[in-house]
Amino acid sequence: MDKKRLLFVDTFKVIIILLMIQGHLLRALLAPPYYAGSRWFPLHEFLHGIVAPGFLFLSGFLFAYTLVEKPKSPDLFFNKISSAFGLFAVNAFLHLPYFSYRKISLLWERGAGQNLLQMDVLATIGFSILTATVFFFLFPKRWFWWSVGGILLVNFLFWLFPPTGFLHPLFGTFVSPVLSPFPFFPWSFYFFLGILASRFLRKFSLWTLAAALVLMALSVYFPEAKWDRVGDIGKVLFLYGLCQRFGDREPGSFKPLFLASQESLFLYVSHLMIVYGSVFKKGLVYWWGSSVTPVTLFCIRIALYLFVYTASFWIFRLRKASPPLFVLCKNLFFLTVLYGLATRPW
Repeated sequence: MDKKRLLFVDTFKVIIILLMIQGHLLRALLAPPYYAGSRWFPLHEFLHGIVAPGFLFLSGFLFAYTLVEKPKSPDLFFNKISSAFGLFAVNAFLHLPYFSYRKISLLWERGAGQNLLQMDVLATIGFSILTATVFFFLFPKRWFWWSVGGILLVNFLFWLFPPTGFLHPLFGTFVSPVLSPFPFFPWSFYFFLGILASRFLRKFSLWTLAAALVLMALSVYFPEAKWDRVGDIGKVLFLYGLCQRFGDREPGSFKPLFLASQESLFLYVSHLMIVYGSVFKKGLVYWWGSSVTPVTLFCIRIALYLFVYTASFWIFRLRKASPPLFVLCKNLFFLTVLYGLATRPW
């Protein structure tokens, strides 16, 4: 394992990815009689609730960790901007209703392709990277942290006073939970919280765990939906603190798992395509729906873990062994998709 990597961050990432796949499979495939009214399902939802905030928090942490300490340069700027637009492209691919630009454009007025405007987790991370990169290169470093604090405050206000009434789709998709599952405001809060954590919470502190427990307790005491976000902040900080305390050690026999998790984007995209389907092929939810038993779900989960992590591990090996070949394969895939979209008549 590369000593320059923060091992507790890799531990955090592994846990989040495992919870993500587990939660999506259960929600998509398990038959309702097995969890409706059960005592364990609220605990599952409590744990799964950390996935999206955790991804955003981790993305913000790694953004700051890989950028803030480096001198500003045009190459660094364009590297971050290109990564943001790469996430936009992947997010659009996942939301494609048809594998034909002509069909999407002709049926747009009937609602086809409207979900391309939605802010999903990847799009929110992409816009967060874009915003933070502009702030970092626009302001002196000492003002960058103040700008991050300002974004956090704006996000907090959107939590307290969510927008109501008519919103134009192009604007509403950034702020409305009705138009987008993860709008930029307020979900980018976790990304910018991760940026602050990389600066002020780099080392383990019992105070972090204590504050996280208080936040989780408040969300339990106050059942209103607004307090759920407070509880999610507590969950993220609690897991972050635990990983700092116990996860900063060599993974040993679990090293392939940790290496594969460095391909988190592939893990995220591939498992969504397998579970929910894509423009190329229908997913597990189409074939089984909400009909499988817990035993069958367990077998599917293990098979999916093995498949996506094995594929991610070999992609990681290719990226490290031959970066030019890895970039060539990635670009060929995107060009093939764009060619298909542009040329397929219907």
